Amino acid sequence: MKITNLLTTDEERKVNIKTVLIFLSIILLVIFTFFTDNFKFNSIDDNNIKFLILLPTMSVIILIWRQVIGLKTFGLFGPLIVAFSFITMGIVTGLSIYILLLTVGIFTDLILRKFLLQITSRRSLQLFLLTIVGLLMYSYYKNFETFGLPFLITAFLIDNFNQTCEREGFKIGLELLFETIFISILISVFTGFIISSFDFYQSIKIMLISLIFAIMISLYNGMRLTEIIRFRKLL
Repeated sequence: MKITNLLTTDEERKVNIKTVLIFLSIILLVIFTFFTDNFKFNSIDDNNIKFLILLPTMSVIILIWRQVIGLKTFGLFGPLIVAFSFITMGIVTGLSIYILLLTVGIFTDLILRKFLLQITSRRSLQLFLLTIVGLLMYSYYKNFETFGLPFLITAFLIDNFNQTCEREGFKIGLELLFETIFISILISVFTGFIISSFDFYQSIKIMLISLIFAIMISLYNGMRLTEIIRFRKLL
């Protein structure tokens, strides 16, 4: 058998598996819709539970962002945890805290680079300075929950930023940082709207629908939007 025939058979098998998954997802959605329409339980109305249920839907947004549009982020869970902090304390407050902490962290790293310190030493000194800024913020907010979560997430973002800068340069690291925060804002706005507008069971339906979209997006192997724009003269 020719190699091309083997490849074709393998691709057809993958498409068939994904088609079956889509079909099963639709069946599951229909069954759950019938169940919730005939048996109403209104006792579950916890926004935190809704957020947990909508995590797969949020990941589909990141999937579209990366696989269809062609932009990148600091992994999958980076934007999710940033979006969670935006939802819990508000976009304006969260964004202002992130801008302050990230600015301090990035400029501290740029200054420490001039002393030719090792990466671990630079990050340790960064943490000392961020802790001082965190204490000043605590004296203002008087509530650890307000800045504690952004403080920990900022440490995560700065660590990913530093690793990207070491591998691919400062410009790429800055682009990934901005893209991660931007998609996190979009996710928090979208998820906040769903949490406030839909109940528990409707949120589950949205999760199941997003599963279908995730499988459909995984079938897409064409050019990303950014690639189409970049190579539009050659197309």
